[in-house]
Amino acid sequence: MTSVFSSIVLPKGGRFLRKPDFLKPRPSDESLSTESKRPLDPDELLNAVAEEEGADLRDLNTALGALVDIFPDVQPDVFREMLLSLSDESRLEVVTEHILRNGAQYIQGRYRKKPKDDKDTPARHDALPKDETFRSEKYKRAVKDTLYLEFKSLSHSSIRAVLAEHNYSYALAHPTLQHLASKSWRATITTFFARKRPATSDPDSHPHVEWLPNTAEPLNLLPYLKRTGCSELDQELYRMYIAPVLARQNQERLDSDEAMANEMNEAEAEEADALFDCECCFTAYPFEQISTCDSHAGHFICFRCIKHAANEALYGQGWARNIDLTKSSLRCLAPSVPECQGCIAPELVRRALCTERDGAMNWQKLQERATSEILIKI
Repeated sequence: MTSVFSSIVLPKGGRFLRKPDFLKPRPSDESLSTESKRPLDPDELLNAVAEEEGADLRDLNTALGALVDIFPDVQPDVFREMLLSLSDESRLEVVTEHILRNGAQYIQGRYRKKPKDDKDTPARHDALPKDETFRSEKYKRAVKDTLYLEFKSLSHSSIRAVLAEHNYSYALAHPTLQHLASKSWRATITTFFARKRPATSDPDSHPHVEWLPNTAEPLNLLPYLKRTGCSELDQELYRMYIAPVLARQNQERLDSDEAMANEMNEAEAEEADALFDCECCFTAYPFEQISTCDSHAGHFICFRCIKHAANEALYGQGWARNIDLTKSSLRCLAPSVPECQGCIAPELVRRALCTERDGAMNWQKLQERATSEILIKI
């Protein structure tokens, strides 16, 4: 018997000796918390991703990008399957020849969908997205470990099936897994008894996001990304979870600083008796929030009245009354007799509108509508 079993030749790759995923130990929260807790530098991540990408993977992605440019109507997964089944030599030329000769045999109806709004025009597809390219084995392992830790209520086979369907892309597979986890009976029981929130896309509950006190602002917490061991996945997680939170906190900080600066400026102007009365609403404002018309009278108009007049012109019935098409700007709002024929400088109108969140969009709409009205009259 010993001689019989000793004569069995195992595969060189050791496929039968490799541990399946359910026997591999999961990374614990304690081991993840010991990772570096400094904010990730996007430039550093880009350099690390370039170093991790091998020469063969770069060649495959280059060939895939060329095939997508040649056949923009075909889904990229068709080319991925064909490129992996060929050797390194002339695989781009071989795939191109096979598609031209027997395209229906390989494509099998896998074409890119045309936009719903443009059915008559030919579909225009952008360049190959990152989620459709070939992924390294290191990235695949890191994505599986991360999703195993995040979706503990799902089986490993379900997670692997979803990853295989979405080219092992974390960003594409996460919404599908989140939907499956919310519908599973395990998640329902866990949520009911353990009072635990189900897995969501919120960075507050993500296992790889840790919130630590901010030294500059102790009341606000800063998100830190726990390293996954793969720079490409770290970059993707940073872009999905960390960057939006930092941008929102930065915008809130800028808004609060601007509000405080306006209050201090108005208080100092009131102490120095340097307030100007708006000749439309008759309210006192500092110099920074006042504009004048280009007439000889030079009426003072505040930014608040300018915003109300512009919004009424765009979304109400005040276009003919408030907009002067000869100067593509706002008319003077001062209630004078006779009526003032002056206009407010476009730069002042833009400054007044841009003090709101959607001010830049309103200014663009105002310019586009004025231009279209002028072209129609011409």
